[in-house]
Amino acid sequence: MSLLRRQPWLLLLPLLAQAAPLQASSAQAAQAALAAGDFARAASAYQLLIDAEGPSASRLYQLGSAHFALGQFGPAVLAFERAALLAPRAADIQANLQQARQSAAPSAVPETGLTLAAALRWLSLNEWSWLAAAGCAGLAVLSLAWGLRGFPSPRAARAARLTLALSLSSAVLASGALWQRRGEAHWGIVLDPDPVLRLSPFAEAAPAGPLHTGGRIILGPRVQGWTRVALPESPSAGWLPNTAFAPLIPPATTP
Repeated sequence: MSLLRRQPWLLLLPLLAQAAPLQASSAQAAQAALAAGDFARAASAYQLLIDAEGPSASRLYQLGSAHFALGQFGPAVLAFERAALLAPRAADIQANLQQARQSAAPSAVPETGLTLAAALRWLSLNEWSWLAAAGCAGLAVLSLAWGLRGFPSPRAARAARLTLALSLSSAVLASGALWQRRGEAHWGIVLDPDPVLRLSPFAEAAPAGPLHTGGRIILGPRVQGWTRVALPESPSAGWLPNTAFAPLIPPATTP
């Protein structure tokens, strides 16, 4: 029997050999455009790279930097916010996010101090999910060990109590964090440089309240190209065209 019959995946090697240089060249082209100060081409290249291969904190950070250099503060905030979801403890991402927010809305009060929301965002959604799964797994293993053999020695009993405390704490803390952050699936970021919140889903409708580019909004129902949105910690609500914002967590890349 020939090698190709025994290893049919070898037929894919020419395709893989062609794909790898293409991916590398795409990343290199994006980096070269950013280094050369061609920020429009860099933003386009990084967006194409993200669409083709998926997001990463580094790619989103560079995309945000390109948008910021172009004065596109709404898209810059969106890119940095998405990067922060993947790498919440990266100091450079947080610094650039705050700078983009301040540039988008100079009168807005910057987020400072340790708040519950900031503490819950210290880990990414994926990390909280893994912590909850690890806690539940620890409880399951502990229950299985107790059912099969028990803990006959004092040393085993102490280890079991410690495992119980750690597993239970991890499961409860992580589950609570995920519950508190469930609303992020409905967050959006305003992209339009001159957004107008309308009282009804029509371009001719009266304005409903203040809004600024780069601001967070809470997304509601959609009607014929419009979405009803609310503002966090504000009674204002109204309608925005779907082209004026983007969801913080894209449906296809939810963490």
